[in-house]
Amino acid sequence: MSAITYQKILKYEIARELLNGRIAEISELIDAEERKSSPDMSAVERMEEAILVIAREIYALDVTNEAALDASIAFNSRPPW
Repeated sequence: MSAITYQKILKYEIARELLNGRIAEISELIDAEERKSSPDMSAVERMEEAILVIAREIYALDVTNEAALDASIAFNSRPPW
């Protein structure tokens, strides 16, 4: 088993925050869609499924797997603009 280091803990927290940010973004899109006079419920269902996928990814994060944390951070990072 790999040792848990401060750096791995930070990466774990960053990965979780990025994923939670994606959930928040999708939740805002769901809210906007549902407020429309004729919401596209199939789009809402797809976005809800995307949230479940992200939730499973959060659940699967492993503080000891630094390579996976690095990959998650790289994939989910967004430019500031």
